[in-house]
Amino acid sequence: MPAANLLPGAVSLKAALMCLNQARYGISWGAIGAAMDCYSTALNYSKTRKQFHDQPIASHQLVQEKLVWMASEISKAQLLSLHVGRLKDAGKAGHQHISMAKRNNVVDGARVCAGWPAIFWARTASRRTSRSCGTA
Repeated sequence: MPAANLLPGAVSLKAALMCLNQARYGISWGAIGAAMDCYSTALNYSKTRKQFHDQPIASHQLVQEKLVWMASEISKAQLLSLHVGRLKDAGKAGHQHISMAKRNNVVDGARVCAGWPAIFWARTASRRTSRSCGTA
């Protein structure tokens, strides 16, 4: 391999894995950004969507509960990435910390993004089903 293609100071696979750690850490924050955008969209939609005597659906407890759940998941993900960032600044973050933050935040971010539209249909459908079966 030509010397021009080598990273300066890289003598082993460790240099490439350190780059991977940096990318994973960035992804953990990126997933939070996507979840925050979905939350913002859900909040704005629920404030403008009128139903039931021309009231915004944000005024209903079931919608509020979902919005609070979304905000809580986002806050937990932010705290995890912040803590890992502080460990990185102190030189104490291991690959396991970074991998955990990435995995948790991507999974939770996907749940936040995938879950908010379903709240309006899933709960309504489950209530209709339980009422029709005489269990509610």
